[in-house]
Amino acid sequence: MYVISFDPEKRKISLGVKDRTQNPWDVFMNTYKVGDVANVRIVKLMTFGAFAEVVPGVDGLIHISQIADRRIDKPSDVLSEGQMVDAKITAIDEEKKKISLSIRALLSGEEEAPVEE
Repeated sequence: MYVISFDPEKRKISLGVKDRTQNPWDVFMNTYKVGDVANVRIVKLMTFGAFAEVVPGVDGLIHISQIADRRIDKPSDVLSEGQMVDAKITAIDEEKKKISLSIRALLSGEEEAPVEE
């Protein structure tokens, strides 16, 4: 058992029993590599993109330019928090523990030939 948080004002302590030896980043690194497709959960929408949980405790960023195969004004035009989507892992920065994701890479990957208008 370990302490999650402590609030002296409210005199409350939150305890946890989760296995702390299992590092979420290690779980991610042992499961995924650049180029893999992951089913991710949108956890936070920002003006510049959306954060998505790849594995519990590890989030990646889907930049606004990588959300759709067309220009969108804001991520909430296409995505909503809690939504599950497939995203391609386009970059992993092990040092900074940052992951770049793309939904657009999967959309454009389906159409090999250029689309005529």
